[in-house]
Amino acid sequence: MCFKEQWVWKKQGHSYKYLPRRNDGLKEYDFIANESGPENFPEKLNCAPPKLWLGWLYRGPNGEPKWTKKVVKNLFGEDYEAIFALYIFAFWLLIFFVGKMEIFKNTASVNEQLWRIKHLIELKPLTFPNGEPTIDDIKALEVLPDGRCIINKATACDDKFITVFDAHKQWSAREISGRLKTRVNHRKDVFEDTVYNPANMSIID
Repeated sequence: MCFKEQWVWKKQGHSYKYLPRRNDGLKEYDFIANESGPENFPEKLNCAPPKLWLGWLYRGPNGEPKWTKKVVKNLFGEDYEAIFALYIFAFWLLIFFVGKMEIFKNTASVNEQLWRIKHLIELKPLTFPNGEPTIDDIKALEVLPDGRCIINKATACDDKFITVFDAHKQWSAREISGRLKTRVNHRKDVFEDTVYNPANMSIID
């Protein structure tokens, strides 16, 4: 390093030459460089590796850095924030996380992403007590919180009772809530639904 790149005192009226400032900001942790990835720890499963994982997001990413929130959004979708519920009990405002479950493949790339948010999720192997389902059993599948995926013909749905959601004709719950909140803030009337209204729409204006 030459002398000009160091801290130099010069007379009044002359410029100063400083070294680049050190960046002490929060940085993303590098699991590979620090050898703290999933492949660096012993396997704790006593059975054969499962094909699928059942992941439960039991804590929200509030207070987490932006890269952690990005991983949560990539794995659990855009609507993970809508699962929070607010309850007021005994003059205390408590925030409970109802939880969102997703099924993931047991691959190296997916496990690397799950490892980054292991402090926010609970992971269980997805098992099939009744055997692995076929394409004919899709409508009768039931995934339980303990990680079991069973085939229950009694709960199989019928196609004629399925209502398809059309985003161009119906509003989602978030859109309706936002519209009603806007009307309340602007002190406008909100008309309740009646038996004379069409079943697939709500009167807002």
